[in-house]
Order: sequence, then C-alpha cells, then structure tokens
Amino acid sequence: MTLAAPETTKGQVLRSLRDAISSLKETTATCCNAIQENSDLHEAFLVVSRHLPCLLNTFTTIETHLKSQTEEIPEIKEMYPDIRLVADEYRNPVRSIEDLFESVKGVKGEERTKRYRAAVQECNDRKVEGVMLDLLERAIDIAQAPLVSDEQIEQLRNALAEIRKLPPSLEDVTTGGFTMINHGSGNQFYHGGKGSMNYSSGGLMVTGDNHNAHYSYSAGPNSTTQS
Repeated sequence: MTLAAPETTKGQVLRSLRDAISSLKETTATCCNAIQENSDLHEAFLVVSRHLPCLLNTFTTIETHLKSQTEEIPEIKEMYPDIRLVADEYRNPVRSIEDLFESVKGVKGEERTKRYRAAVQECNDRKVEGVMLDLLERAIDIAQAPLVSDEQIEQLRNALAEIRKLPPSLEDVTTGGFTMINHGSGNQFYHGGKGSMNYSSGGLMVTGDNHNAHYSYSAGPNSTTQS
C-alpha cells in the first residue's frame, strides 16, 4: 500500500519563507557593508550586492500576500510545495554568498585572491556570480502573479540577464599535472619536491608532489601503472 504524500500547509510555507527572509536580510546587510568598506572589489560583487534586495523584496511580498489571504485560493495552494521547497533550499546558497563576501573583506591583492579561491572551493567551486545565478533562477520559478507584481518579475529577469553577462570573478586555474611513460626496460624516477632524491637501485620511484600525475612504467612482467 502506497501512502499519499502529506499536503503542504500554508503554515509550513510561511515558516519556510520566514527562515529564507531572515537569511536574506542578514546576508544583504553583510554584503552591502562589504561593498562600502571595499570599493575595489570585482564587478561581480557589486552587481550581486545590488540585486540582493530584489530577492529579499520578492520573498517578503510572497509572504505578505499569503498572510493577507482570508481563504485559500486553489491555484495558489497548488504552488505551496514549490514555494516551500525553494524557500527551504535557499538558506545554504544565501549563506554561501555571505561567506564569499566575507572572504574578500579587508584584504587586497594576492591575499584576497587566495582567500576568495579557498572560499569558492568551500562553496562547491561556485563563484559569487554562480551562486547568485542559482538564487535568481529559483526565485523566478515561484515569482508568479498574483503573488508578486509584473514589475518584480521583470526586475528578477533583468537581474538574471545582468549576472549572466558578468566576467568571471575568478579565473579558473587548472592544476598542471603531468604524464610519464616508460616503454622500455630502464628505470623511471621523478622528483617533484625539493632537496635530494633517495638512492634507488631501479624500478619506479616518485619523490615529492605528484598531484594529478600519471605514470606508466614497463619493466618486464612487473610493469605497473599508477596515478
């Protein structure tokens, strides 16, 4: 016997919206302060900061509309599961936006790039503009009349278009790596670190950093391939 999925209630939707709005308020304030204190940030940070209030306004308007309903409208009730899902999934990416802004505050030059790169890695390799793109797309999915105005929908779409045109806030750096192949019967030694290499009487020996390396060593019946 398959049980029917529980119905999403207005109360559940409102609680999810409340939490999302709270996160958006805190993040918007943090990001605006970061822009004021660091006017030389990459353009992506400036654009993201400018459009965060639009997201906050959208969710607040949806919450206000639902609270003002004296009775539930079937068409809007059908949207409850989607609204709740989006609101519940909003908190983590909103927090990521805040973390990315925090990483570039009060530092400049190479140190800023280093800290921002580390923060991007912590955010599943998503830069600030990428996280904002996701937030806008999710908001557009639930920003529908009569919950929000046509003007608000247009603002979200314009923000999305602007974010998509941004140059990357961080250039992707591919770790070099290397490949060593030995098809003969000789030895294969590699030293990727500093200092001296230990003595070896033959075979395959690797010393130091071998990140993203691939070795193919053939020495008769004892050939080996390692990555």
